[in-house]
Amino acid sequence: MCNGIYGMKPSSTVFPNNGQQYPGAEGGADFAASTGPMATSMRACRFLLEKMIKANPWRYDFGCDKLSWVGDEVKTRGSKLRVGYVEDDGNYTVWPPMARALTSSIEKLKAAGVEVVPISLPAIKEILENSKSYYRLDGGEHTKSMIASTGEPLIASVVAVYGRPGGGTQKTLSQLMTLNALRAQHRQIYTDFWRQQNIDCTIMSPCASVAPKLDSWRVMSYLVPWNYLD
Repeated sequence: MCNGIYGMKPSSTVFPNNGQQYPGAEGGADFAASTGPMATSMRACRFLLEKMIKANPWRYDFGCDKLSWVGDEVKTRGSKLRVGYVEDDGNYTVWPPMARALTSSIEKLKAAGVEVVPISLPAIKEILENSKSYYRLDGGEHTKSMIASTGEPLIASVVAVYGRPGGGTQKTLSQLMTLNALRAQHRQIYTDFWRQQNIDCTIMSPCASVAPKLDSWRVMSYLVPWNYLD
């Protein structure tokens, strides 16, 4: 998206996270980290994904699902592959270069015989609001301590999106339960939506913009919902 490389961010239970440095507080109740390949070609990403799944990581990391490598054996139940695409998340319009990239992808899919249909994602605003609450379960104290340990200054774009670390109100157990219940509702909404749209997968821009000016990033609605829904 920003430096010309390819990347793949699978569900949090595909790649092992054991032994890695978790970005949040250890034992936190927020989103699980998603680990995936970044490389100079999609072929390299596919290679690593295949080798990782075939290595049976579930035998070594309790957080991994038991998966089998499907490869090119795409089963479409006697029908064409059906892909939903999202032009706009309903909150922020993508920049022209991102729109062109999506249009190019759609045209290539159609040329390959894939059925491509437009879709509109449900409950994005509610998902973003709930996500922000998860990011500040402890009032920002963990983030504040991490920044203090390095002596680095606060980044303006992070403050604009997540708020100033520390000094916030920590969520109670009851409030956390409410957040979890709402997240479960959103997951079911998307499960129902996926089935009703009869799609095999969906494509959309990973961000509303190309690489922004330093310390000016603000829009998280094209990325965060997928971490949230996992």
